[in-house]
Amino acid sequence: MLVIDGSYGEGGGQVVRTALAMSTVLQKPFRLENIRAGRSKPGLSHQHLSCVELMKRLTDARVVGDTLRSTELFFEPKKTPSGEVEIDIGTAGSVSLLIQCVVPTLHVASELKIVAVGGTDVKWAPPIDYLKHVTKPVLSQFGIEFDLDLIKRGYYPKGGGKISLTTRDLTLNSKSIDCKKPQKIKGVSHCGNLPRHIAIRQAQTATKKLKKIGLPTEIEIETCDVLGKGSGIVVWSQNGCRYAGSSLGKPGKPAEKVGEEAAIELIKQIKTEGDIDKYCADQLIPTLSLAGGNYTTTEITMHTKTNAWLVNQFNEKNKIKIHENQKPPKITTQTPTNPKK
Repeated sequence: MLVIDGSYGEGGGQVVRTALAMSTVLQKPFRLENIRAGRSKPGLSHQHLSCVELMKRLTDARVVGDTLRSTELFFEPKKTPSGEVEIDIGTAGSVSLLIQCVVPTLHVASELKIVAVGGTDVKWAPPIDYLKHVTKPVLSQFGIEFDLDLIKRGYYPKGGGKISLTTRDLTLNSKSIDCKKPQKIKGVSHCGNLPRHIAIRQAQTATKKLKKIGLPTEIEIETCDVLGKGSGIVVWSQNGCRYAGSSLGKPGKPAEKVGEEAAIELIKQIKTEGDIDKYCADQLIPTLSLAGGNYTTTEITMHTKTNAWLVNQFNEKNKIKIHENQKPPKITTQTPTNPKK
């Protein structure tokens, strides 16, 4: 049985999520030790337990250690994913991170419908609009197609956001991503239970800043009813390479600052170059391992290195290789001469 050191590399919750996905696709049980050992609150949080619960219900898995703050987890899937599941994280835990567990498994799944309740726009996690407008279109190049609907936004600390993911039969295919420079920028600036002018000011500042790169920019304004209050903005490139920038509002932070941060992040990604941005490069690692292919990225992060190390523990037939010194950095797959059986 595969034993994984959860403290390796970045050593965060990503190790849990990727392990669950790879185990499910390859039907390999694993034991994860030292979960989040270097964190101020080690072990499994509510967010991670929701991921375990989701995959347990989809695969009828045998699980040991799925308790709050547990530093060890055993997971053994009994079947490939299928069915309908509704899961409430119970906090403002990210629904986007929850979805990351299941997306790499969709090509082996039967028809799925997943409804998740939690945070859609929260710190330390990709905003739901990033998944819809950056990750999802890139995944489609590998044959991963699914519908992702935002039903209600949820901000920190109350959460209460709701999304729905549905899928159908699909076929995974290898892909060497090679894209052209983006030709357009789109975005969404949103606020919940706050004056509309906050979302407008976020968008106006971002638009002004983005004029520096000379691309047509269109940012949608959205106001919504939510639990508590919150705001944020996501801007992304289209008609070419997919990059994004995002920022969240908080008490005392001017709306102009929120818009400026998102624009600066996107500009940096575009100027750096690469087929996809550093966040998407990380998120695609499990799919790349399973499908084969390659892509360049704007930056290799510790998250990406950790994810690559982890999928290589599971998949002996397709190894991820990171060419960090290449400009731009490139991530590829290669088949070992004598893979383990």
